[in-house]
Amino acid sequence: MSRIKNWHKFQHYKHREPPWIKLHRGLLNDPEWFALSGDASKMLACCWLLASEHDGELPPIRTVAFRLRMTEKRAAELISQLNHWLEHDASGVLADCVQDAAPETETETEKKDSCSNEFERFWKSYPRKVGKKVAEKALAKALRETSIDTIIEAVARQAPLWTEPKFIPHPASWLNAGRWADEGPELTPRVVVSDEEFARLRARHDEKMRQSL
Repeated sequence: MSRIKNWHKFQHYKHREPPWIKLHRGLLNDPEWFALSGDASKMLACCWLLASEHDGELPPIRTVAFRLRMTEKRAAELISQLNHWLEHDASGVLADCVQDAAPETETETEKKDSCSNEFERFWKSYPRKVGKKVAEKALAKALRETSIDTIIEAVARQAPLWTEPKFIPHPASWLNAGRWADEGPELTPRVVVSDEEFARLRARHDEKMRQSL
């Protein structure tokens, strides 16, 4: 359980229903109070009110969360910032948060490493390197629908069509639009002719132009 430190300072007026508590101007001189976030300072006031129903003791975290209309995790996070005003025993209100601090599992680490490697492959292959962080998020979303190999193959297929650098889509935009699925026009093979053949074709063209005059 958790209890308000120095509860007698905030002792509710007895024989009141609902119970009352009293605040002091001393809060205005308390640096710990001003260091609290808005949500944490509101939580402290709510804790004083809840404790007034139990002679200075806070109810279980589940009850606190229900009464304040928030999740148990959020309630515990805010209460953890109030140690200046609260006392906790071994089975205190923060016990429910222990699991949240558990170390990352080996599987989770491997998954993060895999995502990182896949993004590096994509980033290396994509010809316009802007918006790296948003591109990383976009790739993670795209990989729910397709594979990294499909994406990289699509980049390789479409990149030769992007002849103007300023018209190359941003990587995140390309991914979010699902452009890896574009079939797109086939590239026209380049025809290479010799200098002699080019001169012959040019002469034929010039002759046709003279005849048309």
